[in-house]
Parts: sequence; C-alpha cells; structure tokens
Amino acid sequence: MPTISCYYKDLQRLYGQKIELDELSDLLSKAKAEFKEYDEKTGELKIELVDTNRPDLWCVEGVARQIREAVLHKKSNYPFFSSEPSENDMIIVDANLKDIRPFIGGFLVLNIEVDDALLTQLIQTQEKLCVNYGRNRELIAIGVYDASKIAFPVYYKGFKEKEVKFSPLGFSEQMDLGEILEKHPKGQEYAKLVKKYHLYPVIMDKNGNVLSFPPVINSEDLGKVVEGNKMLFVEVTGTSLESVILSTNILACNLADRGATIRPFAVKYENDTVVTPKDLAQIVSVEKSYLERMLGETIPVTSIIEKLSSMGFTVTSCENKITCQSPPYRRDCIHPVDLVEDYAIARDYNSFSPQMPDKYTVGSVAPIAELGDTVRMLMTGMGFQEFITYILTGKDKNFYKMRREEADIVEVENVMSDTYSVLRPSLLPVLLEIESKNLRVEFPHKIFEEGEVVIYSPEENYGSKTVHNVSALISHSNGNFSEIHSYLHSLMFYLDIPYKLEETTDPAFIDGRVGKIICFGRKVGIIGEIHPEVLERNGINMPVSAFELTLNEIVKGEA
Repeated sequence: MPTISCYYKDLQRLYGQKIELDELSDLLSKAKAEFKEYDEKTGELKIELVDTNRPDLWCVEGVARQIREAVLHKKSNYPFFSSEPSENDMIIVDANLKDIRPFIGGFLVLNIEVDDALLTQLIQTQEKLCVNYGRNRELIAIGVYDASKIAFPVYYKGFKEKEVKFSPLGFSEQMDLGEILEKHPKGQEYAKLVKKYHLYPVIMDKNGNVLSFPPVINSEDLGKVVEGNKMLFVEVTGTSLESVILSTNILACNLADRGATIRPFAVKYENDTVVTPKDLAQIVSVEKSYLERMLGETIPVTSIIEKLSSMGFTVTSCENKITCQSPPYRRDCIHPVDLVEDYAIARDYNSFSPQMPDKYTVGSVAPIAELGDTVRMLMTGMGFQEFITYILTGKDKNFYKMRREEADIVEVENVMSDTYSVLRPSLLPVLLEIESKNLRVEFPHKIFEEGEVVIYSPEENYGSKTVHNVSALISHSNGNFSEIHSYLHSLMFYLDIPYKLEETTDPAFIDGRVGKIICFGRKVGIIGEIHPEVLERNGINMPVSAFELTLNEIVKGEA
C-alpha cells in the first residue's frame, strides 16, 4: 500500500484547524488511511493509504481534503474547471506524436510562493503518480517548471535524436536526445520507454527553449523548481488521455487547496482542442433499497444525501434513487456498491450494529466446481497431463494464429504488454502455445486444461461472462479425429452425459474433420483435427487433434 510522508503542521493547515494526535487515526479512516508514526523532532507524519484505487489520496492535500469534507463539511470549490484559457495559455501538439506519446495536459499556477512543505509534497506526489499510477512513467509522466522563464505558448513535438540539444537536469553540458539516453542516469533508466519510436517527444516554449524530454528528464535551465518560485507551469504527458487528465486534475486541485490560482491551458491537437484541467465527471446512481440491503438497516434519504455529499459527491435524489456526480479529482466510482462503501465510510463503520444471520446453511461445492474436479480426474486417468495457465493472453493467439476473424473480445486497458492484452475466450490457443514449446519432448503428447474463460456478452451486467471450459489435445505422427473422439467419448461416458456430433466448419480445423458437440439440443463444444496453417503459425510440425467443451452448458442439463 502507498505510504506518504508529510509535516504535521502542513496537514493541520490544509485541514483548516488543529488536529490532536489521539484523534488522527479516526480522522484518517475517512480517507481510508492509517496513522503509522510521528517524529517529534522533525514534525513528520507517516500515513499509509489503504485504498490503491484513489490516487488523489496519495498526497497530504488529498488526505486533508477528504477529512475536511467528511468531518468539517467544507466542500472544496474549484472554479478553474469552468474557466476559459487566456490567449497564450496553450499547448500545441504536433501530429507526428499521434502514435508515440500523444497526450498532454497542463496549467499555470499563480499567487503562490514555493516553500519547503509545498516543494516536498509536490515532489512526493509527482513520484507517487508517475511510479504507482503511471506504471513507472509509461502511462503518465509529470513536469513542473518555473513559469517566469517560459515564453508561452508551449509546443509538444517529435524529433529525431540528433535534432535537439539541451542541458538535462543535473548536467551543465548540452546533449542531444540520443546522448541523454546513453549518459544521463534517468536516460538510461527510461530509455526503454522511447527507444522503440522513430521520434522522441520534446516540450519547448515559443522561443525554442527546451522544457523537457518526457518521460525521461527535464531541462536544467527551465525544469528546476526551487523555494521562492512564485509562478509555476505544470504539464502531464502520457499514453492514456484519461490518465493524463486525471493526474492534471489532481495536481491542480492540490495546488488550489494551498491557495494558488489555477489558469487552465488549451491543448490543441490536429483535429481537436481539449482544455485542461478538465472535469471527468462520473455519474452513478444507487437505489435506496439496494443501499439498505447491503448495509442491513433502514436509512433515511436525508442521511444518504448528507454522507455522500461529505465524500465530495454532488448528490441529487428522485424518489428512492440517489444520483451522485463524482468530484473532478476522482475516477474510481463505477458501480452502486462504490457509493455504498463511501456512505459507510462517511458514517463510520462502528455506527453499524453487528447482526447475526437468522438463517444457517451448510456449505457445499458448486456444481460447476464439482464437475470440473471430476473432469480433471477423468482426463488425468486417461493419461493426459494437466496444465494451468494465465487467464490473460494475447489477441493474435486467439485470432491470427487460429485462422479466425477478429471478433469482440474482452480487452485490458492500458496494457503493459501485448502478450497479456485480452482475457482468453478459449483454452485451445493456449494449449497450442504449450505444444509449440515442447516439440523436443518425446511423443505422443496428451495435454489438457480445465479453467475459466471470459466471453464478451453485452447483455450481461459487466459486458462479459465467465464460464468454465475444458480443452484437450493429442499430438503425434498418426494422430487423427477418431483418436481424439475416443477420448471425448470416454469422458462423456463416465460423466453419464449423452451427446452427438454434427458436421460444422471452423477455420482452425480441417474441413470435413471437424464437428460441433451437441448436448441437450445445444452446442457445447467443438472437436476436430487442427488445420495445417494453424500448426504452421504456431510453429508446430506434428499433426494435432483437439476438443473443447463449455462445462457450464453441461451443468445446465436439459433446463
């Protein structure tokens, strides 16, 4: 869990009144945080954050804001979210960054004097956001500058490594972009984030002075903030627009809480203009009955409105439906249960009376789990070796390598690797990958897996459904349809499940040697000999036959 350090006096100043040490633990619970230690000599507090879904709390400003709103009911107001940028308050983005590091946000900070507490917290927040939330600068990176040295507007462009020279932070000599990646410690550390591109991103002002080479290093001339600075420029670059904007919002709100005036910037892309900071309001509703059912008691609507408002939400109600708009520094509220949790936090968990259940049941294994255990036992008994693999996989394994047309599939946002970019819709591609890596093992090969797959299903609550499949393959020089069918037949015989095969087609299998498995009048799986082109694309040089069953369809029976 993230741990932050701050000055005790700074926390009290941001909170708005004195906080006794013995009441700190109770107050911090409103921010899902825990008091860890206090150093009387330095006046430093250490606070551990229990929630990793709220990066706005990974700083003393966010913690103070949360407890100030929850306890003192002083709601924060940020007028800059509705302000229009001034003429030169602009970041112009070159179209050549579209496929590199395309997004940027920024704002100007006025009417503030940087002191030790502010500078310490600014550096800490920058580090927490970049490392934890920004996946070590891949998703987002942050730069802070003395704005008095910058000629606006600012330009965000892509250059070849020899085209731009500047002095990186901590160095007096000028280096080109390639030299920075080779010689500067930060260049060596973050070279992997930019080396894969043909152009490197650079931020410069109207006069061509370099501010930064994101996400690597700031300029020594413009990218250094010191105590006494009275005017700052803050920018956030990244590969996710939502993450860039949210980080921009958090930083702007933090500085506004310290009394600064925030001037938003217009970010001009090739075909669009985005003003940052920008309110990314999430609107989620909860039924009063649902909240009461989850918390186990009758709750007045007025109490729900009051407590959720104290968590920063803008709350309205219509009959028994409560609708909440999240504050601009939050992006974690996506379901009614999130509102239930925030209500419970605002009211205090200790205010709820524990209740013993009035009904007692005896636990048992779920039918699908019981069937899965039986299937694994039977497959092992027939001489198959079981594998257990990750539910995350790559898109090309499920489509290109299977000769199948791309279809809707559950994808992972902001992936770190294409290898694990989707949730597997089938087990067979994974078994083929395993087979491709074991070609030197003595044949025949008989392998299987029983496990979860995720099917894209818009009609479901979360747009997908999770089911249990079993897939098996055999591989040797004489492997064929009849052999894999014999194993399927044995499995269904011992499960006492009637089935039949019907002719079908599938690009992954050889025409005329593939069939769909029918149980209870519906398709429950597929069986056949794998197409030679699929084998080639997977690097397999031996015939393979396989089947895959959806166990959930079997559990349904004839219903």
